[in-house]
Amino acid sequence: HGAQFVTARGTSFGAFLQGASEIGCASEWNPITDPSRFHVATGSTDTASSGPASQWFVGTPGMSSLFKNLAAGLTIRTEVTVTRVDLTEHEVWVDAIESEHGPHRSGPFDAAIIAIPAAQASAVAGHLDGVAASLARVVITPCWALMLAFSGDLQMPSDVFRRSEGPIAWVARNTSKPGRAPEVTTFVVHASPEWTREHLEDNPGTIATQLFDALPAVVGRTLPDPQYAVSHRWRYAQTAVPLASPFLEAVNGRVLIGGDWATGARVEAAWESGEAMALRLLSQ
Repeated sequence: HGAQFVTARGTSFGAFLQGASEIGCASEWNPITDPSRFHVATGSTDTASSGPASQWFVGTPGMSSLFKNLAAGLTIRTEVTVTRVDLTEHEVWVDAIESEHGPHRSGPFDAAIIAIPAAQASAVAGHLDGVAASLARVVITPCWALMLAFSGDLQMPSDVFRRSEGPIAWVARNTSKPGRAPEVTTFVVHASPEWTREHLEDNPGTIATQLFDALPAVVGRTLPDPQYAVSHRWRYAQTAVPLASPFLEAVNGRVLIGGDWATGARVEAAWESGEAMALRLLSQ
């Protein structure tokens, strides 16, 4: 339901995508594009700012495949909600709630990197000097997403559709991406930020119905009833006002906070923020 494809403007992320392609974790996506139904915008997101002539990459067989290889050899704990990052004179401690074991404290650590949306980062580290005020300047718009599946091959005049008016901003015929199952036709629909804000707390079932009803006007044909339809509230989707720095540093570099929202709304911005934080940590 999230980023539909990624692009690279810099050499570092470009080299990563090349390597991911060589090991089968990424492929170039060349969707059929009807210019009358795809309008390139001047925004900063991968979806909006890159025209059909740009080189688009997707993860294979799914978008998460792009980065799974980076996690090799790491210890990753899931089903854990971090509630606070605390510091003593020489140590960093992390308070969290684990689904199986309840509240607990982890540490001590030498430093912490926080790479989550700005509002969530403020909730866990906003008590640190200067953090809350800096993060409050960041604005991230929400997005209601709709995932649809139809039996068989549902033909369309285009694999991607983009609109600047109405409730729907983006439609992708997900089946056209490399590595996707061919026996069903799947779509990802993104509502516009404005429409999403107006309906942010609406019932997901109601959202799914409203977006599906608006879809024929975007794709230019009637649609059969889907086999599968589910909506997802993507509360922190696209950066509208970035931090304007690759990361935020607190307590002399012992806590670093960043993400795509630090400099923009593209996946590459998240990569560059993470790379900058890693280099800062290694320099200490």
